Amino acid sequence: MHLASENKILFPLVRNEGECHESALLMHYEGEMQGLAGVFLEFIHRWEYAEQILEHSAEFLKEASAAIDALKQRIDREERELYPAIARLEQKSLRT
Repeated sequence: MHLASENKILFPLVRNEGECHESALLMHYEGEMQGLAGVFLEFIHRWEYAEQILEHSAEFLKEASAAIDALKQRIDREERELYPAIARLEQKSLRT
């Protein structure tokens, strides 16, 4: 749902801001998130059934840890880079 709201609301607004550092950064995040979402969806489909998890628990735990780490790193970067860039774009819009 988070990705869908970014795709439907946030990124289209950013595209309308034109060429600037913040827009370029946000476009990079959009492309990166598409790849991350694909990997996450593959993980969900691969481990859809409890039987699969029980039969291959070590492999599941390894992949689950990797998926959680990737999402955690992404969230940390969003907090440091993405949200401040959005705030700067918002400030620029308010000044014009």
